[in-house]
Amino acid sequence: MGKSHRRTERCYVRMTPEEHREIRWAAAEAGLTVSSFMRLSALAVHRAGVNGADLRGGTTVLILDHGTWHGIQRELNRWGVNLNQEARAANTIAHVLSTATLNLPPDTVEFLSRQAESIGQQAQERGRRLDSIVTMLEGLRGTPTLKMDDGHARPKVH
Repeated sequence: MGKSHRRTERCYVRMTPEEHREIRWAAAEAGLTVSSFMRLSALAVHRAGVNGADLRGGTTVLILDHGTWHGIQRELNRWGVNLNQEARAANTIAHVLSTATLNLPPDTVEFLSRQAESIGQQAQERGRRLDSIVTMLEGLRGTPTLKMDDGHARPKVH
């Protein structure tokens, strides 16, 4: 580390013994010293645009690396594909039951109709949940991001 990057300033922080144990544990898990962990964590939260009111209010800050962010997007896309397949299957079953001439007992037709309707309702509910997740993720695109040394942006999540 050159002279221009030498860390000469100190900052004293008061905390409870429980907080200190938790921070020491978190630093060890990250493979950092307590000092490095606290410095990097504080700067990451600040650079992500989280303010003091958010922190006092118990806000959780989630910083995702580029690979994780794209992994989430890929997984949501897979869910959407599966959801569309379920909806198509339910619609096909309902169509066949309503238009085909089948020699099935009425209770079997009724059972299959209920099953197709249930599949369709479940697919709609999962679709609503998926839509809300996608809406939340798309909302992150406009939020402040944290740029780290590796050049990847990390979106801020409240």
